[in-house]
Amino acid sequence: MQCDFFVLLTPMEGFCSESVRAFLQEHRSEMIPLSLFLMKNPDGRFEAIRSIVPIFSRFEESVGGLNKSGTVEGFSTGQILTQGRLRYSDGFEDVWLGDAYCNLRKRTQARLCIEYLVKNVAFDVKSARHFIDEIDPYVRERGGYPPAAEIRIYHYFTDRTGKLQKLRKALIGSAGRNGKYFLKIK
Repeated sequence: MQCDFFVLLTPMEGFCSESVRAFLQEHRSEMIPLSLFLMKNPDGRFEAIRSIVPIFSRFEESVGGLNKSGTVEGFSTGQILTQGRLRYSDGFEDVWLGDAYCNLRKRTQARLCIEYLVKNVAFDVKSARHFIDEIDPYVRERGGYPPAAEIRIYHYFTDRTGKLQKLRKALIGSAGRNGKYFLKIK
């Protein structure tokens, strides 16, 4: 199972500096002080004073949520697929380019664009797909978007952090000035 976040368990809250907290937040991770959930009883054994389950529910959106059996949906063994240096979860909600991770759950246009190029094996200039005639209609139909005037591929990869723009530059290749694109996975 491949997951791109972690939980740091510490004895007490004071073991985490602001720089560590910032790092954890940047990587969709969290520090959990066990002192909030456990206490030592008189005979020296630890005893739960409250449930830790609500803390882990914060990660449900990050990994697709827990199903009724308590396993994580979308991250079962065999669900991470690879094409060259591109790795992705089934459904393309989680994408890795090398070691760089990108959560595309709320970035439907970028996710569907990558999905279309993978499904059509567009991995080089010869197999590149036309944006206006092929990629955009697929994204609009599957994503339920109305037709748009003057759309460009970089419109799919915009966010406040610039992370999606970096992903596009590293992953999407242009096949010249003909409006065709492919995935640079080699």
